[in-house]
Amino acid sequence: MPVDIKDNGDGTYKCTYQPKDPGTYHVEVVERNPSNPLYYDHLKNSPIDVVIDAGTDASQTIAYGPGLEPTIFEPAEDLKFTIEARDKAGKPIKQGGDNFDVDIQGPDGPIPAKIVDNKDGTYGVSYKPHGPGPHDIAVTLDDVPIKGSTFHVDIKPSAWARNTFIKEYSFVVQCRDIRDHDLHEGGQPVGVEIKGPKGVVNAKLSDNHDGTYSVVYSIKDKGEYKINVTVDGTSVKGSPFIQTVG
Repeated sequence: MPVDIKDNGDGTYKCTYQPKDPGTYHVEVVERNPSNPLYYDHLKNSPIDVVIDAGTDASQTIAYGPGLEPTIFEPAEDLKFTIEARDKAGKPIKQGGDNFDVDIQGPDGPIPAKIVDNKDGTYGVSYKPHGPGPHDIAVTLDDVPIKGSTFHVDIKPSAWARNTFIKEYSFVVQCRDIRDHDLHEGGQPVGVEIKGPKGVVNAKLSDNHDGTYSVVYSIKDKGEYKINVTVDGTSVKGSPFIQTVG
């Protein structure tokens, strides 16, 4: 294996070599006789056997987790994913210490990412989107992209319970005759009146032409609402009734 030797000019020498594969490397450090290079002496502690473990290969390293899904609804908590270091044969690395970098670009610019070395060859990454839109997530090892990088994540707006409200309420009126039999034709004089804390509420009454009538209405304010359903001006069974909106 090629070795680069640099004379530091102060009695020390810097030796550099680049292992390509894991395994045991036999290193001999000798001083040759200048007048007869075939003759040499080993320096103290030479030879040395150096065991080289498999190193992390960016092209085989993977990342996975909820924070890398192609489409994500905007979360309340941080999004997370995992980087799994692997060697050039695709085998997981069992120790930490790699210099991973995560660059996240959102619609409004860069987004900070927190990386935690789990010391077992995996790295936890968390980030908080600033809002919905496309996000590009680049994961690199010493400036070399890992497998699959750059990842593209589309953050969709998500429903928030505290801001979500019931836009419309509805119920169905079933008309019956004097013998308490369901009617199966429309055209009856059905009416609806709804009164709330701020006055009359508009209601949409629809004849379904099968003896039933659909009522749809919207309520925006809190309080009690008195709902009165009538047939030819007379309140039907169970009407009027109160609906309370908290």
